Amino acid sequence: MFRKRKQTAGEDKPVADTVASTSDGVTGPATDATALPRVTESILDALGSIVRGFGKYGFRVEDVGADEVADLFDHWARHALIGAPPPKADPDTEVQNYPLDQRRWQELRVSLLRHRRAEKEFVDKSLLDLKGIVFESLGILRHISGENGDLDRGVSLEMNALHQTLQGESIAKIRAQAERMIDAVSTSMATRRDRHQEHMQKMGKKIQGIERELLEAKEELSVDALTGLGNRRAFDLTLERLVNVATFTASPFAILLFDLDRFKDVNDTHGHDFGDTALKTVGSAICRSFPRKDDFAARFGGDEFAVLLPGTDAELSGKLARRFLENVAPRTMPTPDGPLTLSCTIGLAVFDANPPLSAEELFRHADQALYRAKAKQRGTCATWPLED
Repeated sequence: MFRKRKQTAGEDKPVADTVASTSDGVTGPATDATALPRVTESILDALGSIVRGFGKYGFRVEDVGADEVADLFDHWARHALIGAPPPKADPDTEVQNYPLDQRRWQELRVSLLRHRRAEKEFVDKSLLDLKGIVFESLGILRHISGENGDLDRGVSLEMNALHQTLQGESIAKIRAQAERMIDAVSTSMATRRDRHQEHMQKMGKKIQGIERELLEAKEELSVDALTGLGNRRAFDLTLERLVNVATFTASPFAILLFDLDRFKDVNDTHGHDFGDTALKTVGSAICRSFPRKDDFAARFGGDEFAVLLPGTDAELSGKLARRFLENVAPRTMPTPDGPLTLSCTIGLAVFDANPPLSAEELFRHADQALYRAKAKQRGTCATWPLED
């Protein structure tokens, strides 16, 4: 218990400035603000600043926005300082200028404590939600890493460190550790991506090697007995394998179909022996015109030939076809009736991996191009897609 200090002689009586007698003789705080001592005014100023600052730097909690919080405590500050009506007061019935001893100090205290408690609950809930999200993310990352059967040591250490940090209450530490873990994951992903690209490059080289081996193996496949070129079986097998490889590597290749012009008339007029000689002559010309190691030539019908050109796009294959028609295809052979000029017509199609074509579709495109060229003008080349 505090004892009242006795007042010494000559000492000012501060209570005279701070108390006044009411009508019933009970003393209470003075109601005239001008009579307040300076220390009381300073206390009120400090209280008003605290209340205003509490609202100014408040933040949204649940359904109460930051602006509403600032407005609420600005009303309370004016009520404490100048006796203005408290928040949510009825302007028609409420006192407009509260005396100091009638101001609602208890309601102000309750309002401050209630909002401070709401802020703490909001922060605690937000921190809990944040921890839940981070815990769930850690679980997903561990699950993914477990499925891959590989978890980088650096990532594992940072994940364990973040798990420990989540046991605490420091958002700054959680954020800092989460950033370190993200950096570790990013580094790990970049390393894996580089490894994956390196692996894909190696696979690509292996596939290209297999492609070359397949094409080299054409000599071991069945050959056309007359011309020494691949036969229909060899052609179908090579076309199917080229399509499979090109679908994976997205590399182009072209198919050219050749048809000897009016070959039936040649056979009917000069006999089959002469026809066979003509076929050998054309087959030899085709073989010399497409001499690359990977190029594949075949005779797949009576007077029909085909060439497969790996790694060749539409522009280059078109130039090669036109060069063959202009410089190679016209062949003159002696007959009892005089010289006979052989010519042929070409249909061209190029494999496109987007969308990928089947071997049957690609062959059909080249065949349609061949028939279009024969219909328009023999001794020419038509390319799929066909132009009107």
